[in-house]
Amino acid sequence: MIWRATIAVIGFLCISSPFAFAAGFDCTKASSAVEKLICSDSELSKVDEELSIIYSRALASSAKPAEFKKEEVNWIRTRRNPRLNKDSLLAEYKKRIQVLSDPSPVEEYYLREPFPNGQDPDDEEESDDNKPDGPYYHVCVNVHGNSSAPLIDFEVYFPDSGQSVTAELVRGKTSKAGILEFAFTDNWGNRGKGKLNRAGNKATLDLEEIKAVEEAGLGRMALRNYGTYDLTKQKCGSSGE
Repeated sequence: MIWRATIAVIGFLCISSPFAFAAGFDCTKASSAVEKLICSDSELSKVDEELSIIYSRALASSAKPAEFKKEEVNWIRTRRNPRLNKDSLLAEYKKRIQVLSDPSPVEEYYLREPFPNGQDPDDEEESDDNKPDGPYYHVCVNVHGNSSAPLIDFEVYFPDSGQSVTAELVRGKTSKAGILEFAFTDNWGNRGKGKLNRAGNKATLDLEEIKAVEEAGLGRMALRNYGTYDLTKQKCGSSGE
């Protein structure tokens, strides 16, 4: 009788507890309002768990896991946490799941040109991974996901310093003028904003500083890679010839 009573009490506590449902994180450690909301609702808990699985798979296949993790943290901070209404939170989760379920690029834009340093481009060869050496610099932009919630990757590489400025899987939105706009933190820690204006097989990428890293050095110097670039719709790494 005591055993049955104990089981009944445990069952009641599980049903009545706000952390009764499974989620992609430990609900016993939920502290914020949005975490408590997720753990108290079976539908939200289910989509959180689903997103956790999809995110883990996408992270495992990412070529730049550190940048991928930063983008996920940014999504949690800016897109998930401010939504304390179940319907808006559920809609945001479904968008995120849709985006991460199809991370392959659907559009690629590329620029590869000789860097004006007095060298003959024919004297230089590209490395096996298609990264320009010597006098060549390049700019590569990938657009992923779907039109309602696109993600952007970009790399700007200058050969004289060997510096690459990159950001991976940054959420974008399309303005009324049809320009894809996005905010990002690059691989050096600089914060910036970007615009990708697409017109047929051409596109213009504009990268602008919001806040530079406070430390002096390569991170701050990498801001010179920001600017405006005219790209062509083609596979990144191709010669463009």
